[in-house]
Amino acid sequence: MCDGRVGFTGGMNVTDVHLADLCPTWWRDTHVGVEGSAVLSMQRVFMEDWLFTNGALPDFAPAYFPAHDLRGDHIVQFVASGPDSDAFAVHKLLFAALSQARYRVWATTPYFVPDEPILAALVSAALRGVDVRLLVPRKGDSRLVDLAARSYFPELLAAGVRVFEYEARRRLGRAGARLVSPLL
Repeated sequence: MCDGRVGFTGGMNVTDVHLADLCPTWWRDTHVGVEGSAVLSMQRVFMEDWLFTNGALPDFAPAYFPAHDLRGDHIVQFVASGPDSDAFAVHKLLFAALSQARYRVWATTPYFVPDEPILAALVSAALRGVDVRLLVPRKGDSRLVDLAARSYFPELLAAGVRVFEYEARRRLGRAGARLVSPLL
């Protein structure tokens, strides 16, 4: 949450160890800025998390809660997941979305270790002709997770999932990804 009009969510590591010149690993964070009435949902999640962890709501000025025009061109849904609920809402939503996808599923995660339902949903989507792409780090910050992730690649590739590995940043701050060969 920023000011009630603009909100941000996602990963955004802003520390010295994440600078390209100082960090030996390959970081790629996905960070999203949101404007309009969808910010209200972000504020609700923020307030619920704050209340859960602190026992009281923060004292924000009313200016942080401006009126929004609730009309818009896009439907935006934020799904909360946190220590205050054991409903696994994100997992359920992800499984449903993968199971119902008709055109494309493009996903990125630094820690790809799917459980059986998510793996089955990814494979099933690719087998029914959905353009399924997965972007994972070529070398992450956990060797064990890297090895676990790669154990799923043969099944995914055989089903037609395109797996891309994120590669190191180049000197000018650009990074690339290479397609994993189906002949692993």
